[in-house]
Amino acid sequence: MSDKKPRADKSDQQEKPVGKQGIFGYLDRSTAQSGQSDDIKVSVSRVGAPGAESTASVPVVTGAPPPRLSSSRTLTILVLEDYPDVMDTVVANIRKYLHPKRDNNEASLIAPEEHYYTVHGIERINIVQASTPYEALNYIGNYDQNTRSFASLHDRVYRELMYGVFDVVLGHYLSGIDVLEIIKRHVPHFHALILTAQTNTDQEIARTVELADAYRKKQASLDPAKRYILAQDIAENVNRLLEEMRSHEQLARSKALVSTMPDLLAVVLDYYDFITGAHCRGVTDLAMFIGEELKSGEAYAGRAEYDEQNLDLEMLGFNAVLHDIGKVSIPKRILTKTGIFSKEEDDLIGLLCQQLVREVEEKQGIDEADRKRLVDVIRNFNINKDSQQELKLHGRLTGPELNVMRFHIPAGELIRDDFRPSVEKKLNDPELVDYIMRLFDGLYHHEKPDGGGYPYGIGGEEFRKLPTASKIILCADVYHALRSRRSYKLSMDHHKAITILRELAHDDPVVNDCVDILTDLPQHVIDSVNEMNVRRISRLIQRVRTKAEAMGASDPEQLLADLLGSNAIDPNEYKTKID
Repeated sequence: MSDKKPRADKSDQQEKPVGKQGIFGYLDRSTAQSGQSDDIKVSVSRVGAPGAESTASVPVVTGAPPPRLSSSRTLTILVLEDYPDVMDTVVANIRKYLHPKRDNNEASLIAPEEHYYTVHGIERINIVQASTPYEALNYIGNYDQNTRSFASLHDRVYRELMYGVFDVVLGHYLSGIDVLEIIKRHVPHFHALILTAQTNTDQEIARTVELADAYRKKQASLDPAKRYILAQDIAENVNRLLEEMRSHEQLARSKALVSTMPDLLAVVLDYYDFITGAHCRGVTDLAMFIGEELKSGEAYAGRAEYDEQNLDLEMLGFNAVLHDIGKVSIPKRILTKTGIFSKEEDDLIGLLCQQLVREVEEKQGIDEADRKRLVDVIRNFNINKDSQQELKLHGRLTGPELNVMRFHIPAGELIRDDFRPSVEKKLNDPELVDYIMRLFDGLYHHEKPDGGGYPYGIGGEEFRKLPTASKIILCADVYHALRSRRSYKLSMDHHKAITILRELAHDDPVVNDCVDILTDLPQHVIDSVNEMNVRRISRLIQRVRTKAEAMGASDPEQLLADLLGSNAIDPNEYKTKID
């Protein structure tokens, strides 16, 4: 163990003055020699001194992130040493040879012939002295000796970059390594340099290496000929940590930017066509719900279709928002065209079709194949009841208009193909380019397992090869469309929508899994599908109306009608639907 001499009782010792008078009395000289000015701040204080303590505290959150460099320009160095003379020497050497530097282009203010080290991106360095483990721990937070944990942390640990210089052997049953371990358990971004005056065992060395950035023999650190070594060690370690933090923050910003892009795209679609935008948002919500269930549900565990590569939930959000991106090429007069029948005519046709279906099903002496074909014809004619989404288009669009509407899938492919060259030029990484192009995996959501979809009629084994995202979005798209009211159709109830989806699923296992999940949707989700759609459109209409009035439009309602493109949406119908 240590051969240190017993410590004197510090309570009887007179504190040495710090600050401008210096600790050894030569700090003013070191400041002059190093060329420091008032613009560069390096302060020294003791735990418990005025200004050293933080009154604000925050709950303990293990794994909480370090302070942001953009908002924190302070480095606090907590020195834990119980020998006063050693403490003074350590602090003086750090104070003399370590300096902050705002950026890499700032002119040096230090003498070139000396060993001086700078911490880049830091405006102020606070050196805080602690003589006991409890002083150090209570500087970090409200430490409970019984549980050896913090009741709360001082907010400084999330405002300042903190670094420790700890002596291993202290006049206490807690060592410097013990203190570091307790701190790091609650503040993982705390880093430290360990000083030791003894020959450590392999186990002690391994524990030190695991917890600390480095450890150094105290004698070498305090050698008058090498008194700059501590500053050198700290500068190297802190600059490395700062670089890691900059990289981490840059990555976090990039992730934040990417994660918000689906929302931005949804907003853009909102203002191109209110119904398309609301539909894309609803499909995205449903697709993410299905995707999360497929990834986490016990019934789907171990299925290759839902592994990390084939079902990327972050990518699925993009797939869902972009699934109808080709509709930006479709004229609004077609997108917003209303039905050809009034509501009364619509209801009458529905009743007649239901009666015809019953008569055909009950009629005797008809070949079963003919019976099925007749029933299908009648149901397909009923544009507002038991038909699938695209068959409704026949009721409101002419043949050429229907072809234009269905072209939104090839249009999406053209957008994808025009996007790829710019991605290839920027990334120059074929594997990464292929990953980015998976953004458009949801384009084939109108294909069906039986080959009856469009635009390419993909079915059977070829359909099974389609991306999992397309199949999820197929189910979310059809369900949301059936459950949402339109100007040309009523909202279909949950059970009818599931019946249609079950027929559509055919024998594809992924589509059937998705339908199973939609079948068991929580009741509040079932109830909210159409209502959320209405509320989204209502809010958009109200915001546009408010903007039109604010700009002094002579006829805000006419402006609103012109923006909507047709009478597909009656603004008055949505006035009372806003939260």
